[in-house]
Amino acid sequence: MAEATGKGSIILKLIIVILIGVLAAAIMIPKQMWDQEAKNTETCHQRMNSLLSAELLFQKYNEKYCPNLDTLLAFFQNDVEKKYELEFVQLDTFLNVQLMKLVGEESIVKSIMDSVNWDTTYRDIKKAIEIDYFLADAMVNVALKHDTRMARVIKPVLDANYGDKMAPTKAMQELSNHFSNYEIMKVLNTDDSLATVLRQMAPDMDMADYLPKIKQFDHLASRIDSFYADFLDSLGTCPTVMKPYRIAVGQIYKVNDAVIEELEFRKIPVEIIEKVKTLKDKTIVGDLAFEETINNLLTPEELTESGEIIRSKAGSTVQFANIYCPLDSTDILRVENNWWKNKIGGLKLVNHGKIYQNEKNWEIQ
Repeated sequence: MAEATGKGSIILKLIIVILIGVLAAAIMIPKQMWDQEAKNTETCHQRMNSLLSAELLFQKYNEKYCPNLDTLLAFFQNDVEKKYELEFVQLDTFLNVQLMKLVGEESIVKSIMDSVNWDTTYRDIKKAIEIDYFLADAMVNVALKHDTRMARVIKPVLDANYGDKMAPTKAMQELSNHFSNYEIMKVLNTDDSLATVLRQMAPDMDMADYLPKIKQFDHLASRIDSFYADFLDSLGTCPTVMKPYRIAVGQIYKVNDAVIEELEFRKIPVEIIEKVKTLKDKTIVGDLAFEETINNLLTPEELTESGEIIRSKAGSTVQFANIYCPLDSTDILRVENNWWKNKIGGLKLVNHGKIYQNEKNWEIQ
């Protein structure tokens, strides 16, 4: 019986343990690689979205999109006074959500959010009670019942306007002269039914609405500024290949009657005008595409004066920004030739997509 648990049995158990380990690795290693690439793809999309937000802000202040990634990022990184930070948060959903996660759990932040929410809500309520006398009356009754200080302000107004259906509204308006919106809303929210009505009236708020007050606290401002700086630093590269995004700025071109009339007015030879007419009403997207089109249409001699006229008249005032994921065939081939990633991990790379003419396109490129 003792021999049954000898060397053969131990070796068999060891082989079983090894096989279980190999099987677990065969499952876990590919999953980890795939999960990481899925996360990288999502991050890449978020970064391209944020770059588009950056382009839209750059265009707002410079009246044109930025054709260079480094220049675009430097515009925000060198903004020492944080003049554009709040607008960036308003434009960029991802940045908004991340900042909320960063500081949203702090009790002081929750207090600020309540204060801003209630203050903003009561501004709208002030307008509503001018026409909704029943709402004003309900508020007056709650204030009378739950706060003696407010009751002392309200009662003289109600007595002076006895019989006037606007009396509750006037009482609430007088209350606003003695108490902050936040203080009034705290009292009104003590009534469950009224609190439900007020929540329905509350406007949608996001981090941009709270940020100015949150940053009045130095320790929170420091955390937010540090996160914002890291966020800007990370925007320039695709997380899968750590290569910079490609940015192109372009216009929409169209040869219309105005182009033909300008050529005729400048007495451009008829044969050149006839060639240009073949492009009439055709939409050509992008500077390079348009240059290629007119270069193929006209000879270098014909392009001298006429080319400048066509470019200036055919170029639309509508500009767009294109942002491309830099993952290319060389990156895909490198993974295919990597035994560990390809054979063991089964990893397959694809381009993460692009933003073309300011529109997201996450299809495989």
